[in-house]
Amino acid sequence: GFGAFAGPGHWNDPDMLIIGNFGLSLDQSKAQMALWCMFAAPLIMSADLRSIRPEFQEILLNRNLIKIDQDPMGVQAKRIIKEEYIHVFTRPIMPVYQRNSSMAVAFLNRYNQGTPLKVKFTLQALGLTHPAGYQAYEVFSGTPLGLFKPGDTFSESVNPTGVLLVRFNVVQQSGGVDGNKKAQNDAEGIEIIYPGLSGWKTEF
Repeated sequence: GFGAFAGPGHWNDPDMLIIGNFGLSLDQSKAQMALWCMFAAPLIMSADLRSIRPEFQEILLNRNLIKIDQDPMGVQAKRIIKEEYIHVFTRPIMPVYQRNSSMAVAFLNRYNQGTPLKVKFTLQALGLTHPAGYQAYEVFSGTPLGLFKPGDTFSESVNPTGVLLVRFNVVQQSGGVDGNKKAQNDAEGIEIIYPGLSGWKTEF
């Protein structure tokens, strides 16, 4: 894909951010910012800075997101899983330990029926194989989510037309595996839990 052409001095540009221009909801605005940062794209705002609402300004100024966008490795994210509603993107980022990189993982939810979808996966299914594990953080808030080893299961919800962006920082302890080892990335590595009907209707 076009990700192979991205790098220092020649970044792919998917066009301007329209966050704050009233065309996107708050969740959709987070989704656009997250994907632009995963793509290492130029962050060119198009909103009127004199009147932009604080919640959208907060997205555009989020240092955790900008740090991923401007990561020194300069590697653009790849889409590794494409389900009907959930698309998963991974991007290797700093820090690196014994050839094992940290990783940003974005789960884009294209479902628009008003109910979050739950994603459930083991880290090794997404290529995170360092035996000492990874410290996970929700990127928008910076909230620590805990220490996860390759075989551990991670589970979280993704809002409709929104995104879940998680940063997995490699734990810098000895015993790492070869960072060049190829891990299996496929749709079987992630479980997507769809909501049933709620309220008075019987579920089918």
